[in-house]
Amino acid sequence: MTTPPLSAIVAATYNIHYAIGTDRRFAPARIAEVILSLGVDVVALQEVGWHYRGQAGVDQFELLGQLTGFEVHQGLARNHPDAHFGNAILSRLPARAATTIDLSVPLHPPRCAMFVEFGSGAEAFRVVNLHLGLNPWERRAQVKRLLSALDGAEPLPSLLLGDFNEWRRAPAYFDPITQRFPHCSMPESFHASYARKLVTA
Repeated sequence: MTTPPLSAIVAATYNIHYAIGTDRRFAPARIAEVILSLGVDVVALQEVGWHYRGQAGVDQFELLGQLTGFEVHQGLARNHPDAHFGNAILSRLPARAATTIDLSVPLHPPRCAMFVEFGSGAEAFRVVNLHLGLNPWERRAQVKRLLSALDGAEPLPSLLLGDFNEWRRAPAYFDPITQRFPHCSMPESFHASYARKLVTA
């Protein structure tokens, strides 16, 4: 398969909350249906697997790959018998490399970012998938660590996706990201249950 240029890529980001919906049902097949309905080349997922929530013993990474037919890349924030979860990048395109960056801060839930590279030569590009923490100071530290990892990586056109856990518009500690990604769009974020209320209001 020929890899299209980054400018032609259709992408999405989706925090699947361990495949548990707002109706509290564990439904990986429903997650896969949503992904397929988007018509994307690449989708960045957060909260894949189980940790406090989700069904233990189900490899959601493998299952979502089977249900969608996408290539799956795991970015595990934690991997042991009681918790197997993190981020994932699913793509219709073959990847050439994948790296996981630890963004964890002590005394807080583990977090990570992923770098997945596609294409070669002048058509090579990187997709970044990150999941930031709940506290502003935590996110500030994670942004610095992410940019440090990008500084040490091969310079490539990059697409930044993820769950920023930020409800304010462009806080000051995100300035380094918007400088690095000048076309970065950061609309206000809200929980899916609130979106449902907006639709029914």
